[in-house]
Parts: sequence; structure tokens; C-alpha cells
Amino acid sequence: MSEGQQVYLAFTIVVVWTLWTCRTVWREFRSRAVPTALSPSTLVVAYASQTGTAKALAEQKVAALQQQFPEVQLRALSELTLTDVQKVTRMIFVVSTYGEGEPPDNGRRFYRQLLRLVADGVNLSHMGYEIVALGDRRYPRFCEFGIQLDAALQAAKAQRLQPMLKHDRMTQVTSDNVDDACVWQLTERSRLNGRASDGLYLLRLSTEQALPQWRAGDVLDVLPCYHPGSDAERPEHAPRSYSIASVPAEGQLLLIVRQQVNAAGQLGLCSGWLTQSLTPGAKLLGRVRRNTMCHLSDLQAPLLLIGAGSGLAGLRSQIAQRAQHADAGPIWLIYGERFPQEDVPLAQEIDQWLQRGVLRRVDRVFSRDAQAPAYVQSVISEKAAQVQEFLGQQGHVYVCGSYARMGTGVERSLRDAIGEQSVDQLLHEQRYHRDLY
Repeated sequence: MSEGQQVYLAFTIVVVWTLWTCRTVWREFRSRAVPTALSPSTLVVAYASQTGTAKALAEQKVAALQQQFPEVQLRALSELTLTDVQKVTRMIFVVSTYGEGEPPDNGRRFYRQLLRLVADGVNLSHMGYEIVALGDRRYPRFCEFGIQLDAALQAAKAQRLQPMLKHDRMTQVTSDNVDDACVWQLTERSRLNGRASDGLYLLRLSTEQALPQWRAGDVLDVLPCYHPGSDAERPEHAPRSYSIASVPAEGQLLLIVRQQVNAAGQLGLCSGWLTQSLTPGAKLLGRVRRNTMCHLSDLQAPLLLIGAGSGLAGLRSQIAQRAQHADAGPIWLIYGERFPQEDVPLAQEIDQWLQRGVLRRVDRVFSRDAQAPAYVQSVISEKAAQVQEFLGQQGHVYVCGSYARMGTGVERSLRDAIGEQSVDQLLHEQRYHRDLY
């Protein structure tokens, strides 16, 4: 390659990178733009969404209603105030349920405020409302937040216009899952841990189509046991969601999948298919889904990453995103697994990031360590002062992994370490990101 060609190539790369950066910044600016003021005639479609599904459904509703209701507006519950609720005359709530019946993070504050309104005897009889609740029947409190929200609105004398509509994510199989999906090819699969633990696998996916654009924190919805080009007109099973472990700049999509094993020793439908039945070279359908609650806009702010098991996927994507920027802020990684002798996934890559300065600090803990068994929340408790100092006033917390086995314990430890008010402030300022399942 001649010197002139090298200069031209370098110039082209700079231009493409600049255009991509400007586009990303513009999208972020638009998403944070000050919304139009509400009036009594405004129809508000308000959503509370942890992984983006409820938000996407709310956006669809707004698009369908715009001709009939020109003043319809889309709002996250976190953007609504008590004055807004007392002003408008009609609302449609599209809400998911998180964890053990909790509101999603961007619905917590609104729900607390609504309960205070109820306790103060405020009357909302001027307002009519509908609720679309999303949930998963595999969990005991199906659509619980929708039920709680409905009860609070009824207590405030608001007028229910229609019975609550409940969506079960495990039965929502539509043609959209196929039409919007990308055809991926499994190029490589490798086991990341030893045989004493349930299998943890790294999957590398490529596509002959244009590589979809995503950001660290986004999700791939995989259609299990569905082969592109097969005779089946539609998939038999609802999509399963997996945190994406890479960024587009790496040229491929990575997943980290833990095998789910039931009491009878049988592998889960999708995890078993991805880690055992699907052969390298085979194709699958997967749709990239934006998960805006897990997008980090400030790459220079300190970032505390906490995860365990397959939660390493979400953590790795955040590290990989910052590794693309020379001026990125410091990262402290706290990661948990089971056995120290054989459960150290991506150890070489993580150590390289540590040597390069992409990672400021790494703490690995092991729950089955014979000498010093510990969990990720133990690190937070034991190093509370250092956690508080690291986060400072602008730091972000990103947690990825099992809600029941890790997520609840991490939140308790965070609240003990930095205080209830500080954690609530992190949530309110969207600096506490939870990718839990």
C-alpha cells in the first residue's frame, strides 16, 4: 500500500468514526430533550421498562394513536411529576414488572409519589386511565406492578376505562420476531469454565447481512430451536433474551450463556440448544433490542461493574465499549464465580485490559472457595469506603447477572455502603443500571 493510499484510508476511518460519534451523540441528545408541556387534553402514554420491551410497546401505541389523538405524548414514568398527573385527563400506562413484583427502575420514583398522593387524600377522579401490564407467568407475581399501580390509581379515585390488559412474554410469539430478526451464524463456541459447575459458554456469531448497530447494554432476543429457511411458518417458542457481550467495533456479536439445568437434570430449552444442539456453522434468528436503561452516555465517569456467572456478558460489553476510547474513565470490576481453580472465564482478556489501564481494578470472588468463600456483595460491604470514594459524585454502577442469587444482595450491600439516599439518587439520575434476570 502506497503512502497516499495509507493517508486516504486513515482519513476515511476518521470521517466514518466522526460521523458515527455525531450520530450517537445526536440520538442521546434527542432522547434527553426536554419534552413538550402537558395540557389537560394531552393523552399521555407512560411506560416503565427495565429492558426496553414496555418502552417499545408504548412507542407502538403512540404511533397507532397519533391520528386519532394529535396531542398524544410518550413519557417515561420517571419524567412525570405529581403536577402532570393532576393536570392530564387521560393516561395509558404500559408497565413491566421487575424482580419479585417491583416497579422497573424508571417507575420507582413515580410509584412512591403516587402512594404519597393517595396517603394525602388527593382526588384523581378527573383522570381516566388504562393499564397494559407485561409479565412472565414463570414467576409467582405475574404483572404485579401493573396490579399495584391499578390499586393505587383506584384508591386515588381515578377512572379505569378498560380492564387491565396483561401480556405474558413467554407466549408472545408473533411474526415480528421473525420479520425484524437478523440471520446469524454460529462461528465458534467454547466452554469458559470447569466441569464442576454448570456449563458457561462463549458464542461467537457473525452475519452475512449488514451488521446491526447496538450499544453496550443491549440485548439479543434469540428464537430457540428455529432454523432460518425451515418449513416452519412461525416459531414455536417465544424469544429468550441474552445480554450482548461485545460492541459492533469488534465485528462480531458475542454471547455468554449459562446452561440452565432443571431438577431432573435436563437442559433448558434455549440454553441447551445454544450450547449443545446448535452446531458451529448453523444459523439462528436473533433480533438486537435496545436496552436504554443500560446505556451509559458518560464514558469518562467512573464505572463500577458488578456481576457473576453469565452476567459477565453485560460487563464485558461495557469494558469493550470503553476500550475503544483513550480518554475513558476508570473501571472497577467485581466478578463472582464458583471455584477458583477452574471458574475464571476470560481471564487472559481481563488481565490484558488491566495491564493496558482499561480496567483500574479487578476483584474476583468465589462462592465455593474452600479457603475464603465470598460473593460480590461481600466486596462491596468490606470495601464500602473505597466504593464510595470511587463513585464520587458522577460515578455509575452497572450490575449484571441473576436477580435472585445476586441482584438483591448487591442492592442491600450498596445501600449499606453508600447510604439509602445515595442509591436513590443514582436511580433518579440513571446512574444505577441493572441488567438482571
